[in-house]
Amino acid sequence: MSDSSVQNKQEGERGVSFINAVLDAHPAHIAIVNQFGEIVTVNRSWLQFAEANDGLDSTTLLPGGNYLAVCDAAVGHCAQEAEAIADALRSILACEKPEFKREYSCHSPNELRWFTVNIRGFEYEGERHAVISHINCTSEHLDRDHFKKLSLVARATSNAVVITDAQEKIEWVNAGFTRITGYSAAEVLGRRPAEVLQGPETCQEAKRKLRDAIKRGKPIKTEILNYAKDGRPYWLDMDVQPIRDENGLITNFIAIESDITERVEAEQKIRAAQAAAEAATKAKGDFLANMSHELRTPLTAILGFADIMSETTEDQEEVESLTTIRRNGQHLLELINNILDLSKIESGSFTIESIPTDPRQIIEDVLESLRVQADSKNVQLHAKFGEAVPKQMQSDPLRFKQIVMNLVGNAIKFTEFGEVCVDVCIDERHLQVDVIDTGIGMKPDAAERLFQPFAQADESVTRKFGGTGLGLTISKRLSQQMGGDLVLLSSEVGKGTRLRITLPCPTVGAGNRAETVAAKEISTAQSSAESATILSGRTIMLVEDGVDNQRLISHILKKRGAQVQLAVNGQECVDMLYPDSQAGSQPDLILMDMQMPVLDGYQATRQLRDKGCTLPIIALTAHAMTGDREKCLEAGCDEFATKPIDRDRLISCIVGFLKSAATASS
Repeated sequence: MSDSSVQNKQEGERGVSFINAVLDAHPAHIAIVNQFGEIVTVNRSWLQFAEANDGLDSTTLLPGGNYLAVCDAAVGHCAQEAEAIADALRSILACEKPEFKREYSCHSPNELRWFTVNIRGFEYEGERHAVISHINCTSEHLDRDHFKKLSLVARATSNAVVITDAQEKIEWVNAGFTRITGYSAAEVLGRRPAEVLQGPETCQEAKRKLRDAIKRGKPIKTEILNYAKDGRPYWLDMDVQPIRDENGLITNFIAIESDITERVEAEQKIRAAQAAAEAATKAKGDFLANMSHELRTPLTAILGFADIMSETTEDQEEVESLTTIRRNGQHLLELINNILDLSKIESGSFTIESIPTDPRQIIEDVLESLRVQADSKNVQLHAKFGEAVPKQMQSDPLRFKQIVMNLVGNAIKFTEFGEVCVDVCIDERHLQVDVIDTGIGMKPDAAERLFQPFAQADESVTRKFGGTGLGLTISKRLSQQMGGDLVLLSSEVGKGTRLRITLPCPTVGAGNRAETVAAKEISTAQSSAESATILSGRTIMLVEDGVDNQRLISHILKKRGAQVQLAVNGQECVDMLYPDSQAGSQPDLILMDMQMPVLDGYQATRQLRDKGCTLPIIALTAHAMTGDREKCLEAGCDEFATKPIDRDRLISCIVGFLKSAATASS
């Protein structure tokens, strides 16, 4: 053999080795078959596939085996695919088609598998051959199948689905997006959602949060107002998620958006209704407060001057006339208080205290205060206390007294003869107060309306006995707010009525028994002699715009020896005490009306405190709504007194502050 022949042979062998190395490096399973379908050669991947292929004789897939025979012998779920592959190979070997490509399933008992088969024919040394490759495409198939299902979901859902690229430009939208927005896919592709959908009323904060989350590549869930193609605003619940590749880089954003317009509009209507209700409640409160002021202010003068005249006249007819004025004035004041109480209870602004309370003392005080009324009708009035009734319990003494006063007062009013008895006992840690009378009683239909506002048994009762029908309504609601109740036990026409108050009765330890409301009232009482001594020579500044009340309060103070310095509004008070912003002559105490022109008492008090004034300031107001006292104290007042003025209480309050100031200075 010549040198050239040897060299050619060596080069040929190297070429074959190189081709085999290339084939072995390829991940596909590759085999070459001749015109009869016999396997001529295979690569390493094919060998590994043949050895791992459960249920097959590996020798049938090695060189010398017949690929067509293997396909023809296939059974089970692979048989149909194998038949199609064999038919294609025969056609290629017969030069009827150049190539064939198909994806098929070839599942093993242990796993699901999909392959792509490629067959291409070629001529070699005058004979027909074919190269066959099988590539495992299981992962791609599953991804594609998963994406197909997700696409079906995205297309079928009623929600809007938007897919953008990493620069937020829209790549795909579903039919739900078109239904909600009115924009077709062609109209929005390549545009940013914000520039298409956001409008003048879109919340700036929501836009900022959305923009920041996308900039940082973070998921975000938010609610936002967008605009449809026709300009219609709509609300979305939006969930935006970034999509990352295998390197962690963001490739897309996907937004799933639910139309929540109906829900948001319903919530807005509820909020508007709540705001309207709150405004109505405030308007009602303001109206009642103003009416209270307008009614109490003249009542202060009427009752006050009636008291003054009663002290100076000895004419019996005048005394009776003044008594009538005072009685009707007190009735009007009671009516105002009842209306205000009912309003407070209905608005939920009524405050219930829980402090040491002596139920025995309160009931005895009520009976004592109503005894003249009962004696005038020859009605016996008495109380019975069970042994277990405590001397002290935790409750609201003022409200408890109000309830008992209402019930006993009603019982006396509707009893022409006989008695009114208050029976008090303890039942399972509850205080039980029964008010029993031998009065006119009620019919069953009247009893059903007993606790309704403004309800009376019938018109004849109203004409004969008077009243507004608010007392029992207020008493029942107060009882309930105090944790108990007020119920009608029995009533019979001509025989009488029995009502029961039930209240929680947590008792007070011996160390806490020192002070009750009754004790407070007694401790604050001052004798006229002591008041005159303490007030003598003292200067009280009265800041009051009403001429009648100026005269009345000045008279009360001067009668007890005080000197009165008068200011007709808050600004005049500030100017008198601080002329040219410098402290002038100072009184010993200020009585400050809170409702005045020019500068009201609240503003005047604040200005005085800001200027360093430390004088005691007692607020005088005809407002008696919940929060009025707190409002006065927040402005800088030291105490609060309501109109009509209770002379004794006002003097006691003034004396208390003057004594405290004297003690502090000494």
